[in-house]
Amino acid sequence: MFKFSLDWVRGLLGEESSLNSILDILCLQGFEVKTVEEINGDQVITIEVKANRPDILSHIGVAREITSFKEFADVSVFDISSYYEFDNTKPNNSEFPVSVKIEEGTCERFSAIMIEGIDNHAKTPNFIKKRLEIFGVNSINAIVDISNYVMLEMGQPTHIYDLDKISNGEIFVQKAKKEEVFLTLTGKSFEVKVGDITIRDNLGVICMAGIIGSQRVEVDEDSKKIMIESAVFEKTAVRVASKRSKISTPASFRFERGVNAKASLDAARILAKKIVETCGGKICGIFDYKCKGLFKENKIRIRVPRVNLVLGTYLIKSEITKYIAKYGFVCCNDSGDALEVLAPHFRLDIDSEIDVIEEVARGFGYNRIEPTNLLADTAYRKNEVYSALDTIRNIMVGVGADEVITYSFIQSNAMEVLGILPKDKAYGDVFLQNPISSSYSLMRPTLVVSLLQTLSYNYSMGNYDLILFELGRTYVRDQNYDTGYKETDVLGVIISGNKINKGWGIKDDLKFDFYDLNDLINIIYNEFGQDFSVLPGEFLFLNNEKSALFSSICHGFEINVEGKYSGFFGEINKKIFSEIVPNVKLIKDDIFYCEIFIESIKENKKQLKFESKFPLILRMYNLNCPKDVSASRITDVIKNSADFVRNIKIKDVYGSEEKDNHALLFEVSYRLSSRTLTTKEIEDTEHIFLDKLNKELGVSVKL
Repeated sequence: MFKFSLDWVRGLLGEESSLNSILDILCLQGFEVKTVEEINGDQVITIEVKANRPDILSHIGVAREITSFKEFADVSVFDISSYYEFDNTKPNNSEFPVSVKIEEGTCERFSAIMIEGIDNHAKTPNFIKKRLEIFGVNSINAIVDISNYVMLEMGQPTHIYDLDKISNGEIFVQKAKKEEVFLTLTGKSFEVKVGDITIRDNLGVICMAGIIGSQRVEVDEDSKKIMIESAVFEKTAVRVASKRSKISTPASFRFERGVNAKASLDAARILAKKIVETCGGKICGIFDYKCKGLFKENKIRIRVPRVNLVLGTYLIKSEITKYIAKYGFVCCNDSGDALEVLAPHFRLDIDSEIDVIEEVARGFGYNRIEPTNLLADTAYRKNEVYSALDTIRNIMVGVGADEVITYSFIQSNAMEVLGILPKDKAYGDVFLQNPISSSYSLMRPTLVVSLLQTLSYNYSMGNYDLILFELGRTYVRDQNYDTGYKETDVLGVIISGNKINKGWGIKDDLKFDFYDLNDLINIIYNEFGQDFSVLPGEFLFLNNEKSALFSSICHGFEINVEGKYSGFFGEINKKIFSEIVPNVKLIKDDIFYCEIFIESIKENKKQLKFESKFPLILRMYNLNCPKDVSASRITDVIKNSADFVRNIKIKDVYGSEEKDNHALLFEVSYRLSSRTLTTKEIEDTEHIFLDKLNKELGVSVKL
């Protein structure tokens, strides 16, 4: 926001423009009028100024905008010297009475003027006092008041030092090398951090660059020799220091958004002239430091067809040139259907062609651009991930699950506690630079911690027998992405407690088990018509008690889709999790968990298949199997033995842990679509796969 005086702007315009006409012009230029207040017989207007337009944070800036909107703009309004007459003596840095040393990278420009022999007992001119008063700026002394007045008029913050209070006549503009504290002009302490831009003498900090000065070198009624500083400091450093210290001044407000470096010396000269006129004295030195390439011309190439395409107009080059000339843009090259224009030095927001096109629109008039319907050939493209999320959500709700939403952060030591190493598939090390606490510092690479914490919380509140799921994101490093990180949409499901509670007609509680989780995974992939395979896993935070189907050293299981790792599932090892989820001890039942990458789920076309009208034949096989032979290898052999093998189910597994073998009970169904199977066909098939199982896998029929 910026407040300006109507009388002040009228004086700069040299005409009595009505309040309503000025308000209309500002609104049409894109500056929304917020309030209009009458203070001391003047109208004070507050307008909204976007961060990219710091040139409007002055009365001259507002006057430029009003003049530019008129049909025949007075281009002299863009030249500050058109308002003032001042001494154009060239700077002489080597003969400047004060030694000024500037560290590279601290500022774009540092201008200074020395005045000696002033009388600071002089009174501030009444018109300056009055104009400062309507903005709530208290009168301090003539020099400070004039400095504030020039900033409000020109937008250039300045600072004035009492040179007699500066140690040894030396000033250093540099980044702080250590932390220190100094007393500000307001009497408050300011903590300087390493890297902050400071202005200092041999005794310490005399100004926090672009924010506030030190009380030690302030100008008072006894000051005789002063130095005016008019600089342009690195805006990011000013913003960081201002926000950290919670000190915001009119100067920092402008420096954070950008100050026109080309006008800084002129502003110092104007201020010096006004001080000498009021307080007397004599200018005895001008210093001016400019960083390399500061005044490089800002030339932008614009294409006429592009202008008309963006704005929906039919402008020709002469019209475009006329409209942007009102804002100080100069056409310096005309070739074909393009123009090369030179942006005015005070427009710090002009970087590209689209910025100049905006100026064409403002010159032409936003109100004159006719709205048209957008015509575009668009093709609907289904978002596979979002579509899958909706389908999965419906499935989970259908099986009685409750959806939860958890934080994306987990404990910093989660990987170490869970035994997840950098080589493991569930590993993550994306840490927040400024976490709320150590409990929320690691961007989660898996949802298991978040969901287990939620399950434990529910158990502590008396909510038992739950199926919880979350559709969230995980975060890992991945150099295949521009950012170096990968975000993955994931389904996490956690199950624990009773599936059916004992009651009328039911003697005992029926608890959730590993096969309920396995069935849920099958339901999800079957809904999408997609095949998946299960491989032994190495997730140490999962138990290996249920891994007899694969091997005795397996910790959980991997889900594999089309040869690619797509998730995992298994029974949670509560002992391992107890360090980061203390309430897990409240859960007495087994806990089962699965995690599926949504990107691995792709909906395939399903074909309608009619079941045969001929009878289904079921047979059971109790097989004695080595423990290192997976059940999937056995089912593959059985399935490939004949085309009429329809389905294979594992009905039971039993055996002693001390022995090398265990028994698996398989149910195999047979059916043909064209006729009834004969006993001989089934027996021949049995002979084929039993013989193959025995020879290749060491599996035999248990007698």
